[in-house]
Amino acid sequence: MDPEQESLSQESPDQVQYTILDVIRVVFTNFAGFAVSHLARGTAPALYLVIWLIGMDATAGWLELEELIYGQYQTTNWFHAWIRIMGGGLAAGPIRYWIVGSLFHLGVRFSGGEGPARSSRYVFIYAALPVAIVDLVVKIVQMLVFQNQYFAGQIDPAVTGVVSMVMLIAFIFSIRICFQGAVAALGADRKRLMVVFATVLFLLTAAMFSMTP
Repeated sequence: MDPEQESLSQESPDQVQYTILDVIRVVFTNFAGFAVSHLARGTAPALYLVIWLIGMDATAGWLELEELIYGQYQTTNWFHAWIRIMGGGLAAGPIRYWIVGSLFHLGVRFSGGEGPARSSRYVFIYAALPVAIVDLVVKIVQMLVFQNQYFAGQIDPAVTGVVSMVMLIAFIFSIRICFQGAVAALGADRKRLMVVFATVLFLLTAAMFSMTP
């Protein structure tokens, strides 16, 4: 454990008051230490805002999925899109937290991890924050650059490829810190947890290919 992670893991959760910007910074720079010092101890700074951001990301992903399923976007302007993203996030966030987070807890327990389901849900939802932040920033850039023309489906494939690569990197990063958090804060066995993660990734990949025309 490096000095920064060690000092953070020894903090009392009451010693530091985190803003959402502090949470984003520590999730990107020292998630394992944050998970040990806070999430495993039942302290989750800015939890409701984090859940909302995760829900907004899920809803934004659904907008893109609609284009894949129906061959065109089901919205024609960014105002409507953001209303859907922000409003849908209020429902999608808690669903991800309670349902997907609880499934993650089962995976942690299968991997020999300990602790209450709440701690597992905390590790899962905070580890998903990098993907949500990157996705929402990408959406803002797309709005500023392409405006409502984005929904006409005439974006350069090269741009789409770059966005896909950026999102893939963010997804891999979130998987990595989620794995680290589960091992460091919840005591999951690395090898058994790798089996769980590999199984889930295989199922997700199969589901994505099944929806591709």
